[in-house]
This record gives sequence, C-alpha cells and structure tokens, in this order.
Amino acid sequence: MRTWVVRGVVAGALGTWIALAGGCAAGGAGGVTAVELGEWRGPTKRAEVARAPWRYTMANGQVKVGETLTSRSFRLNSTIPDAVIRERLVQVLEAALLEYRRVAPTAPESITPMESWVFEDRAQWADFTRRNLGGEAHIYLQITRGGYTVGDWFVSHFTAEIPTSSTTAHEGFHQFAARHFKGRLPPFLEEGLSTTFEQVKWTGNDKATSLPRFNTRVNPNRVLSLRTAMEKRATFPLEQLIQMHPGLLLSRPGVQIESFYAQSWAFARFVQEFDNGKYRPGFELWMADTVGGTVVDPTGTFTLKQPKYDRRAVKAVIEHYLKTDLQTLQVEFDAWCNHIAYKEYAKQWAAQ
Repeated sequence: MRTWVVRGVVAGALGTWIALAGGCAAGGAGGVTAVELGEWRGPTKRAEVARAPWRYTMANGQVKVGETLTSRSFRLNSTIPDAVIRERLVQVLEAALLEYRRVAPTAPESITPMESWVFEDRAQWADFTRRNLGGEAHIYLQITRGGYTVGDWFVSHFTAEIPTSSTTAHEGFHQFAARHFKGRLPPFLEEGLSTTFEQVKWTGNDKATSLPRFNTRVNPNRVLSLRTAMEKRATFPLEQLIQMHPGLLLSRPGVQIESFYAQSWAFARFVQEFDNGKYRPGFELWMADTVGGTVVDPTGTFTLKQPKYDRRAVKAVIEHYLKTDLQTLQVEFDAWCNHIAYKEYAKQWAAQ
C-alpha cells in the first residue's frame, strides 16, 4: 500500500470558508465551445451473480450475517441487510466497468474478480479498517463518509442507496486502475475520473429487474460544490491542484475537500471535452501509456508503480501530453469551470 495517498471519497461536512489565490473565478463563461451533457449508457441485461453466505466477526465478538456476491469481474462481501440492494451494487460495478473501459480501452480483462467490502454501518467499517490496516488505520478512520481503496480492493459502508451506489462506482474505478494500470495517474486526475462515475440512474422502478445507467458528464453535486467554492474564492490554482492528493485533505476544512474533488472532476472533463475535445488525443495517449507503464516522465514517478513519488513531476507530464503550458491551461480551465458552474448548472440538475 502506498501511504502517500488515501484514494476514495473523503468529503466531509463543510467547514470554515478559506479564500485561496488563483483557481477558478466566479463569473460568466466565455471562450468555451458548448457541449451537450451526453447520453446515459449501460448494459442491455443484468450481470449474472452467484451468492453465498458470509459472516463478519467484529473484534468484540459480534457476528454480522451477510453475503458474498460474485459476478464475472467483482466479488462483493456485504452485511447490508437488504439482499436486493446488495445485488444492485454488483450490477452498478459491472455496468461501471463498461465506462471504465471507455476511458482506458487498452486495459486487460480481469482474470480473477476484484474484491470489495461494503458494510451495514460505519462501526463495522471502522472495525475492519483497524484490524486490516494496522498502523495506518488512523489515516483512513479520518474519512467521515464514503470509502477508500487499498491496492485493488475497496471498503465502504452503507448510508443510503443512492450515495452508497455512487461511492461504489467511484471506488470501483480506483480498484480497476490499481489492478490494470502498470503506471499511475496523478492522484488528482484519478480522483477526477472516479467522480465522473458517481451519478447512477436506473431504467425502471423495479429494483429487481432495472438496469444501471451512467452519464460521465453529469454530476450535479460536484457542480454545486464547484460553484460554491468559486463564489467563496475557495478554489485551488491549477499548479497547486495538480500536485494534491486526498491524503493531504483529511485535516483541511470541508470546503477545501469539496473544492478539490469538484475541480478534479471538472479537469477530468476538461481534458476530454474542452474546445471540441482538442486535448482528448493527448489524454487518450496519456491513459494508454499509464496502462502500459510507459508514461513519459523523467522522474519515473508515473511510469511504473513504485514507492517513489515526486508530485512535482505532474506539471511536466501534463504539459507533455496536452502540448500546452500550464499557464495557458489555467486560463482555459478557468473558462471551463465557469461554463460548468453557470451555463451547465440547471441542465446538470435536470439531467439527474
């Protein structure tokens, strides 16, 4: 496990507003080609799921009855009492995997299922965390809601079906990247891509038969966080944002946490959509090189996974693949954030 990053959703309650220099500024959007929010995509049939009894014994001896659900690519261990919700989470993962592969089409197939644990409540989640992460557990226990990924497995807990499905799809991308990428993405970009899978929609009201759908351009909660941070002058300048990772956020005010994820989400869309997708070819090459372990980076930080990590290398990697200096990208990114926060705002909420 790499101790320099806590990957996952670490958003907490909003705290004191902090004004930071630079970053996205509030105001009307300009210079951005209008883009549609995209289509809702998903599988044509439900994934086959095998079910088996499973129990989790807590440190105090309490036994929590649950189930292990195994599909083609995932194995979910869960103590959520509702059997239908448990299976729907596996359906979310299998459907999300189709979207992960759109972002990283060169990633290989999984030979064995990727494993995860989704507990009934935070007490069980915390018990598992203490017993499995040892001396590093205190880092993860600072997460107030959501989950985390270690290697190619993730752990979260139930709050309500919609946010739990969102967390599951988010963490699923982290475990997909950990399993299949020989290189590594900058943490802010991996988080940004993960947030593009958070909005889950269903084809019908019958929970036992409906199918999950994804639209990676829709995330009204992140839009709200972005707009709020912009209006409170709490966004990070791009040069700072690209060097950040979730482990740096755990002791920060909530508004900074929310801003990090919202800006990272905006950047993940920016490299794929801005100005008729002018940066998309560079982004696609960057993703392919990350999967293959051939990222162009003289420090070796992002080429192959290893304990060594130099966050100062992110700027050079971005400028290489996008063929644009960071100063220019900052101006364009500001315009993009304004477009999302103001031009798209109503459409985002209407599309959910």
